[in-house]
Amino acid sequence: MTFRLYSPVRPVPDPAKADAEHMKEAIVPAVFVELTLDNSQGKVARRGFFGYEGSDRYQAMRRLSDTSGGV
Repeated sequence: MTFRLYSPVRPVPDPAKADAEHMKEAIVPAVFVELTLDNSQGKVARRGFFGYEGSDRYQAMRRLSDTSGGV
């Protein structure tokens, strides 16, 4: 299993000169996660899951296959 966290750090543009889209990209409160499960040497299929419970209890958990193209 490999677990990586990516936190985008970008300079914040001058609000007087930047358009709204560039401002959103620069100040978005996001952390990207990459989770890789390798069971290629296993003899039995395995299922992995990753969960995070934030402040919105209705959006806390999702199936990985729903957002990873069915992989």
